[in-house]
Amino acid sequence: MYYQWVPYVLFLQAMFFLVPKLFWKLIGLHWCHGVDMETAVVEAEKLRTLVGEDRGTALNSLAGFIRDFLEA
Repeated sequence: MYYQWVPYVLFLQAMFFLVPKLFWKLIGLHWCHGVDMETAVVEAEKLRTLVGEDRGTALNSLAGFIRDFLEA
């Protein structure tokens, strides 16, 4: 009797994978256009080695980059 539900379950599983993929593609096309994420990651990694005022300056720079990205 459960065999009649197999196509519905498989379809539902396919949708659970497809919908997030489409969602991220849509967001990626809208938000990430012209954004250099590699630079953001490199700058974030540099924060590990910096201390004192240099760290604060770099952190403010990275925060500004992220703020500009989100407000665009």
